[in-house]
Amino acid sequence: MTVTEYVEKLPATQREIAERLLALIETALPGTGAVWHGHPVWSLGPAPGKQAVCLVKAYPKHVTFGFWRGQEITDPSRRLQPERAGWRA
Repeated sequence: MTVTEYVEKLPATQREIAERLLALIETALPGTGAVWHGHPVWSLGPAPGKQAVCLVKAYPKHVTFGFWRGQEITDPSRRLQPERAGWRA
């Protein structure tokens, strides 16, 4: 499955959120996304999951965006949640 196929299978509300996230991620990491362990992951390495940077994962009632090494990010806005390595608006 590709990232596009993953997103196309989501319910409309989740698909809209995922499409917006993908647009932002692809700006920073073009062409590096792949479905790995069932959800989209963007990596710097030669294969999915090698030097992973971020992920998008849909659940029944929400979509999660996360950083692999999020606790190492300086976040003056305090919107990152280190205990879950996720982001909340």
